[in-house]
Amino acid sequence: MKKVTLFIFGLVMACVLASSAYALQFTFSGSDAGGTGSATMDIVVDSNTVQVSLDNTSPLTLDDGTGVNAPGITGFGFQLDPDTLNLLTWTLTDRNGEDLSEEWELSEDNKWHGILIDYIPHVDHGISGALYNPMVTEGQAALPNYYTTAILTLVFNDTPILNTEDYYSPFVRMQNVGTNGAGSLKLSGEPVPEPATVLLVGTGLIGLIGFRKKFKK
Repeated sequence: MKKVTLFIFGLVMACVLASSAYALQFTFSGSDAGGTGSATMDIVVDSNTVQVSLDNTSPLTLDDGTGVNAPGITGFGFQLDPDTLNLLTWTLTDRNGEDLSEEWELSEDNKWHGILIDYIPHVDHGISGALYNPMVTEGQAALPNYYTTAILTLVFNDTPILNTEDYYSPFVRMQNVGTNGAGSLKLSGEPVPEPATVLLVGTGLIGLIGFRKKFKK
C-alpha cells in the first residue's frame, strides 16, 4: 500500500512540475526617509517567453500619516538561467499601453551564471521615467510620469528558468521615497505561494487520501 501511495503522489508532483508554463509572484517592501515603498511582481514563463506584470503599490502618505509619499520604480530585474540564453525581442508598456521601449534601457549581465535583466530609465530622462502608483496625483519628481501596471515581455531562443537563489533576484529599485523624495530603496522579492500550484497539489493530496481510504475498505 505504501508503494502505491508514493507512486500516485509522484505522479501528482510530476504533473505539477512537468508543465513548461509556470507562474511566480513576489512582493517588495521597505522604508527610507520616513516613507514606504512597495510593489508586486508576477512572472509567467511559458515556453521561450517571459511576461512580467509590475505594480507600484506604495502608500500615498508618509509613515507618520502626514505629507506626500510618491516613490517611483526606477529599476527592476531578475536572473535567468541557463547561460546559453539569447534574448530575441522585448517590449515594456505602462498602464495605458504606452510603449516604453524607447524610454527604458535593458542590460544583460553575462558575468553571472545566466542573464541578469536590469531595466533603468534612460539617463537623459532620469527619475522622470519612473513608474508610479496610479493613485499618485502629487509629489512626482518630474514629468513625464508613467504608471503601473507595467508589462514586460521577453522572448528568448530557449526556455528560461528564473533563478531565485540570488538574494536580489528578482529586485526592484525605487527613488523619490519619503520626505521630499529624499530616500531610495533596492528591494529583494518575497515569494508568494501560487494559488494554482497550491490548488493542484492540494487536490492531488485529497485524492490520495480518498484513494487510500477506499483501498483500505
